[in-house]
Amino acid sequence: MKILAAAAAPELVERLRAALGAEDAVLPSDSIEQAEQLLGGNDIDVVLLPGADPGALLHLAALARERAPRAACLVVRERSSDGAPAPEQAGLDGVLAAGEPSAAALVERLRRAVAERALRLAEERTQRLCSALATAQETLGRLAILDPLTEVLNRRGLENALERELEEARRSGSGVAACMVDCVRFKRVNEALGHAVGDIAMRRVVQRMAGALRKTDILGRLAGDKFLILLPHTRLAEAVLVAERVRLAVAATPVIVSPEPVTVELNVGTTALPWEASNLDEILPLVRIALAEQAGAFGRAGEGGEDDRDLARLLRQLVSGSGLRAVGQPIVRLSDERTVGYELLSRGREGLFEAPVQFLRLARDQGILTAVDLQCLKICLRLAATLPAGMQVHVNIFPSTLLDVSVDELLRLLGGCKHADLCLELSEEQFVGDPRELLDRLAALRKAGIRLGIDDVGRGRGTLDSVILLEPEIVKIDRELINGISCDVRKERLLRRLLALTAVLGCEIIAEGVEVAEDAAVLRELGVERAQGYLWSKPIRLGEVAPAAADTEP
Repeated sequence: MKILAAAAAPELVERLRAALGAEDAVLPSDSIEQAEQLLGGNDIDVVLLPGADPGALLHLAALARERAPRAACLVVRERSSDGAPAPEQAGLDGVLAAGEPSAAALVERLRRAVAERALRLAEERTQRLCSALATAQETLGRLAILDPLTEVLNRRGLENALERELEEARRSGSGVAACMVDCVRFKRVNEALGHAVGDIAMRRVVQRMAGALRKTDILGRLAGDKFLILLPHTRLAEAVLVAERVRLAVAATPVIVSPEPVTVELNVGTTALPWEASNLDEILPLVRIALAEQAGAFGRAGEGGEDDRDLARLLRQLVSGSGLRAVGQPIVRLSDERTVGYELLSRGREGLFEAPVQFLRLARDQGILTAVDLQCLKICLRLAATLPAGMQVHVNIFPSTLLDVSVDELLRLLGGCKHADLCLELSEEQFVGDPRELLDRLAALRKAGIRLGIDDVGRGRGTLDSVILLEPEIVKIDRELINGISCDVRKERLLRRLLALTAVLGCEIIAEGVEVAEDAAVLRELGVERAQGYLWSKPIRLGEVAPAAADTEP
């Protein structure tokens, strides 16, 4: 420990040197000037300041904090009546009583002052770091929901805002509308003038759009030149007026970003949002269809317009659920052929798009698969509520929907089913990428008591990979392996191997596509306990289910 004794009594200096056992441990100074010099070139741990001279004390204290910020600064008082300022007023670390009878006590006081100073500095540094961390987290949180180019909400920010506004609408009974905005042929601006100029033009377009909105309206960028506007507490007629105001704000005056003015036109599609919507993927098809209708994407008047209007009407029915119904196929116990449960399946309205493979392919091609799959799930769950207690209930969901929709929303939907034995079936045929991406979400569903089933197992090697990775409670054997097994030794051999694997994993087995009694007999012999198929029943109407939303098309 090195001590600077600024204008301290020689007796105190000698006592400290003797107590520390080192001649150079204490640097005495006979004047303020000498103390200033010593502060400049030494590694000082303690600075002792003269208590009898308030002016010198304050001057040296400020200098010590500047040149030796880690040093403990104490005021030396010969008597309690010294007229020096209080230590806290001078920014010091305490008082040293020069008349302390024990030299060891003096040293202990100095060591304690050094430790307290180090602790105080550490606490101050921690506070600064915490403050900086809080600021950084706030900035990161803001950046996480903002589009870096336009500084309006990005997709995540829109998702948060949509959830908040729909919840408020459900509580208050108000409406929420949405507008999808497409900057028409904006790609040509980038191609003709370069992306740097295009970015400037895009920012100015967004500024104009934002200036035309009300304070409560929410603007966000979906991707590229597509934007979404959320209009809380707004009816559809009011939303149409806001959309037109936004369109005119951008189209009325060219955007000056180069020697050649750039004229940007907007297509804006507007729709009212249903209260039961839960996420962005569910409402985007609605506004996308509205945008396509407004832009004439489904045909021009006199050029096949009626057919295209029919397609638009069908898409609206699918994303609203009004064009869907649910049926059920019994699951039987092979030992006595009694019905123990149902797989609930979605169907479209009678006609060209009645079969799921047809309307789901259309939904995928139109970019509305998640929204339609959610409506299929919802209508099947409403049908499940009409089934007798104790029945096993199987409903289907695409893996992509499981990834797109939040776990909380899935739990809310599935939690409405009163049946304790609820199984969520994933079709392995629809897996894209690594099935392990589903593990966290499936763990949350299992914690809520929902079982997992994998459909179409046995169709290929990929299905076995999914069974091993996801460890489902139920495995459904694909109909291609079951149908005709009574007269196909190869199929029987494959099924025996598959049953051995699932037995090791502890999976329950359901055989699909059983159509003849001979196949059912082979399954009993192999120990398969449950099955479904046309041998017992086709998918049947189990009861009328109210549509999710009325068809508002004329």
